[in-house]
Amino acid sequence: MDIQKLETFTQLAHHLNYSKVAEETYTTQGNISKHILALEKELGVQLFNRSKRQIILTEAGHELLPHAQTIVQQVAIMREKATEISHKNQQFLTIYTIPTLINYPALEKIADFRRENPAVLLQLKETENQSLSSVDFLDENSLFFTRLFQLPEHSFEYKVVDEDRFVAVLPKTHPLADEKQLALEMLQKEAFLLLGQETGLLTPLHQLCQQAGFVPENNYGGSRIDLILNMVASDLGISLLMEKTIKDKLPENVTYTPVTPNKTSQLCFVRTKGAHSTINDDFWRSVTN
Repeated sequence: MDIQKLETFTQLAHHLNYSKVAEETYTTQGNISKHILALEKELGVQLFNRSKRQIILTEAGHELLPHAQTIVQQVAIMREKATEISHKNQQFLTIYTIPTLINYPALEKIADFRRENPAVLLQLKETENQSLSSVDFLDENSLFFTRLFQLPEHSFEYKVVDEDRFVAVLPKTHPLADEKQLALEMLQKEAFLLLGQETGLLTPLHQLCQQAGFVPENNYGGSRIDLILNMVASDLGISLLMEKTIKDKLPENVTYTPVTPNKTSQLCFVRTKGAHSTINDDFWRSVTN
């Protein structure tokens, strides 16, 4: 017996209006009529008395309606349970990542894992860099790819996949552009174009500059590295950026130079300590330090 015809029967018994049922089920009145006629033929009884002005349940329709409603309700419960089981069995992993993921080997590791596990629902969600103490989105099914200047506290575990360092980004016409390495104190009078606080890079940069005896005045404060590079190319200032995020993106008239003092950042996959989903553990094992 076709469950769709039973659903049509219960809906028509409720509304007693072909047009209303057709509207609710996104079909035509003709299809509703066909469902009812087919069901009546299968059951061998007439379910509705029809006239030009109204439609009403027959005595047989009244007697059979509760049984149809029970079947429809049980099928709905079964479908809901099946969906719940399907979601429970679905293997999925969410990786939260900073926007500069593409510059590091982490992207290749994620792609390799995806190729080897095509059935896994793998979601990448971009988020800004932030201190682990403020992270509230990690659970048994998720990881965080992020940049750290200090390795995680005891409640986290991590795998380092790369390292990076600060460099000074200058127009090639700048008097210091040919230096092999720059002491930060040599830049204290420069106009700086620095990334904003949300990138996690501003605080360590301020700390380095303070070590060198000055506080840089930031004339940018956003999160777009490409915009900073173009502003440097237009001679609007200089910048301090992570080397691997810019080395293949430099405009023709822009160069970069290592600075001292400096801070090395670790690019890590991070997750909370404790129990994790099977697929989370599989990914974790696939990442080599």
